[in-house]
Amino acid sequence: MTRGSNKQEWFFPASRPLEKRLGTQFFKAIPRSPGVYYLRDAAGTPLYVGQSQNLHQRLNSYKNAHPRHTSKRIVRLVHEVHHITWECLPNPQAAIIRENELLRQLKPRFNRANVYPEAYRYLQLEIRDLKLVVTERATPPKTKLVFGAFKGAHRKALAALARLEFRIRTKQPHWWQLPRRLGEPMRSLCIEFSDNKDAGEVRYRISHWVTFFSGSSRQLVDQFLEQCTHFTQLSEFDTDFVVSDLETIERFFILGPRRNQELAAMAGLDSPVIEATKLNDLLVQARETP
Repeated sequence: MTRGSNKQEWFFPASRPLEKRLGTQFFKAIPRSPGVYYLRDAAGTPLYVGQSQNLHQRLNSYKNAHPRHTSKRIVRLVHEVHHITWECLPNPQAAIIRENELLRQLKPRFNRANVYPEAYRYLQLEIRDLKLVVTERATPPKTKLVFGAFKGAHRKALAALARLEFRIRTKQPHWWQLPRRLGEPMRSLCIEFSDNKDAGEVRYRISHWVTFFSGSSRQLVDQFLEQCTHFTQLSEFDTDFVVSDLETIERFFILGPRRNQELAAMAGLDSPVIEATKLNDLLVQARETP
């Protein structure tokens, strides 16, 4: 170690296992086209599937991976790889969609993102007298008030919605007054509108929740924002807590319901419900659409 530096000095050159196993000429011959690639173990099992708009550049980066500049996960991967194959594709968009398809099928050990879309969830809304019940579902039930698929951020959003609703409804805005159950991500939520017996007003308030989860209106976010401005004498911690919850529900609305509504419209779907296995592909198509 050098004085004033926290980086490890390397007294011996880092090994380059891929170059030793496959040879320099192998890497020189890789095409510079878009495509997907497979990094396989000695038995031929895919360890990692990736995509690139330049296969030559991306795969040579694995050959040149140095422990000082590369994550430990990638270093472990490189040392386990014995075979590399690829598929050339006409453009980067096709490469990303093909990668998503392969990740769903193969579920390689070293991949993390977009591998298990079956873990994505849907939200079902039920209106029961003066209650609104929001429930996470693994598969979309055949009802009108169901939305998704969502990748998991909905659980934090449900908890943030519950905390904001509790603070406003009970007029107890301080953190120590929050029930313990509201401190963790939530898979379901029940809001009672028993404080107002007027049926028209209840329907109006419930409509804000429905349009929030459908992605058609952010009125619920604006309503919470306006009501929270009336909190007084909050500590700095509570102020940050409230702001964080407001940011959480707004971010979820933009990247969840609103985005899903736009994707469904782009794809010409009759329903706002997007199948979990199709969500990532539609996101790719949306990025490429002018």
